[in-house]
Amino acid sequence: MPPCDLSATPLERTDVSDGMERYTEEDLQRVGMELLTACGAPEEEAELVVHHLVEASLMGIDSHGVVRYVMYVEECLQERYA
Repeated sequence: MPPCDLSATPLERTDVSDGMERYTEEDLQRVGMELLTACGAPEEEAELVVHHLVEASLMGIDSHGVVRYVMYVEECLQERYA
């Protein structure tokens, strides 16, 4: 399986006065799809998971949002390389 190449399409970032970086919903979805499918998730399942994670982030429920991409990829790597 080829590695996930996030450099192919740069993320659109918005700098705001509070020092936080903001990313578009589309970028969050694209990155999630690339990460999860690179881990071997079927595209249909990845779409469902990504939709819910991005939606949670947009609703302000960050603990159940895109921050979980990291956890899911770490679990994938542990399974694959353990």
